[in-house]
Amino acid sequence: MRCYDRILYGATGPGTDRHRALFAIDFARRLGAPLTILCDDALRRDMEQACEADARRAEAPAWRGKGHDTGCGAGQDVIVTDGADTLSRLSAQRPGQHDLTIVDHHANLFANPIQTKTFMNFVHGAQGDVLVLKQGTNSLRNIVAAIGCDDVIDSPSDRSLNEAILEAAYGIATRHSATLHVVHAWDVFARMKITSKSGIARKEANTHAAHEYSRHGGHLHNALARLSAIMERDGDAPVTVRSHLPRGVVPASIMGTAEACSADLTIVGMHDHGVLQRLLFKSTAEHILRGSGHSTLVVRRKTARP
Repeated sequence: MRCYDRILYGATGPGTDRHRALFAIDFARRLGAPLTILCDDALRRDMEQACEADARRAEAPAWRGKGHDTGCGAGQDVIVTDGADTLSRLSAQRPGQHDLTIVDHHANLFANPIQTKTFMNFVHGAQGDVLVLKQGTNSLRNIVAAIGCDDVIDSPSDRSLNEAILEAAYGIATRHSATLHVVHAWDVFARMKITSKSGIARKEANTHAAHEYSRHGGHLHNALARLSAIMERDGDAPVTVRSHLPRGVVPASIMGTAEACSADLTIVGMHDHGVLQRLLFKSTAEHILRGSGHSTLVVRRKTARP
């Protein structure tokens, strides 16, 4: 199974180090996807050495023994760029050429409102998905797939986005032999209009909470059924799947669950909201990108398949 066909890695800026470069190269190799590395002249030798180190590791018996396909034909292409900043270099690539862009996380991404806006505009404008690597990323043992982050979870667009999240999560978990945690966080107060503290209001609130729990539980069940269908369709080695239905403020619940699961990667979806809506409200993906202590993959569309 391949969930990405071509991957772009921006090995530029103060967040780049050899450790994360090795992870990005290994990540592409496990998925069988060609990788293009953008870097400046100062990092060129480091990136070439990282590619050579990964090639030696891929040929090692211990690596081959994990059941990964080392004969996938994935290669690396190191491109030296000019002195422009990381996001400008990545944005300058031809639209549609890559369906996943990997960016190294560094403090400047969210250093101030202007830089935050620049980065989020880049994420929204990317033609494919965006993976933000954070410090400490190594092998992926636990992956969190957060579905239904918006309240409008019955819409066709949200169902399609959830399926894209599950496709990407399953593809990555399979190649890394990772445990997949499917999380559907829900906020009982998201659609609740009751503000009175009277006894009647509390009774109505309890009824409302029970109804919401049942509703969101049903959506989590449907997602797990869809994941089972994906696993059966692709015929890859099965992965261990665990489900979570945390209650509370959605971004905090997702990050809390990921922390409890010792997650190495959180996968979250992002809708194509308008500019005004993005200015007024932070998306769940933005909250997680800023607050999570580990790498985050933002899925924006149906992942490509051969």
